[in-house]
Amino acid sequence: MPLHLHTAITALSIVLLSVDALAPAHAAPVRAAARDSAGLIRPIDEAYRAVREIREARQAIFDGAPDKAIALVSEAKTDMQVVQRHAADLAVPVGKRAQEGDAYIPLDVLLVLSKGFKPTDETRASVDKANVYIAKGEYRLAITVLKAADIGVTVSATLVPANASLRSVEAAARLLDVRKYYEASQALKAVEDSVVVEAYDTNGIPVREQ
Repeated sequence: MPLHLHTAITALSIVLLSVDALAPAHAAPVRAAARDSAGLIRPIDEAYRAVREIREARQAIFDGAPDKAIALVSEAKTDMQVVQRHAADLAVPVGKRAQEGDAYIPLDVLLVLSKGFKPTDETRASVDKANVYIAKGEYRLAITVLKAADIGVTVSATLVPANASLRSVEAAARLLDVRKYYEASQALKAVEDSVVVEAYDTNGIPVREQ
C-alpha cells in the first residue's frame, strides 16, 4: 500500500504516515498486517475511507440529500466489511477505553516528538536527517537518529473499532432504507464517537493518553 508522506518537520511533531494526504481515488488492497517490517504501526486505507464516508454521509443527511447519503453509507459498509474480515491481522492494542472483544484498526498514524521539545542547532540537524529517512520510507532509521540525539518520540495512532463500526454502518443503511434519517445519522455518529487515539512508544509498548 503506497503511503503519501508529509515530510515537513516542526518543533512539535513529525507527520510520519498521514492518511490525510491519501488521494480519494486511492484504493489499494488492504494490508495483511497493521505493522511494517520495522514494527511500525501503519494506517489502513479502508478504515480511513470508511470514517471519511461516514462523515460525508452525515453531512448529506443534514443537507437533505438522502440518495447521496445512501451511496456513501454503502461505500462505508463495503470498506468496513473488508476491515472486519481482516481485523485479527490489522488490530493494534488499545487501553481501557476499548470496547470489550472488539479489534481496533489504525486509520491515521503520526510520529510525534516529546512534549516540550525545543530545537537547537544540534537537534535540528538530527531532525533534518530524520526527515531525509522519512522521505525515503526508512522510518526505523529516522527513529534511531532521533533517539541518538535524546529526542523523545512516540507513535500516535487514531483507531476505530472494526466490529462495532460495521454494526453501526449496517444499522444506518437499514434506517436510511425506511427514511429514518435522524436515526441513521445517530447510528453513524456512534462510529465517530467510538474513535480513540492511543500513544505508543517506538518499541510498541502502549502509553496511555491522559
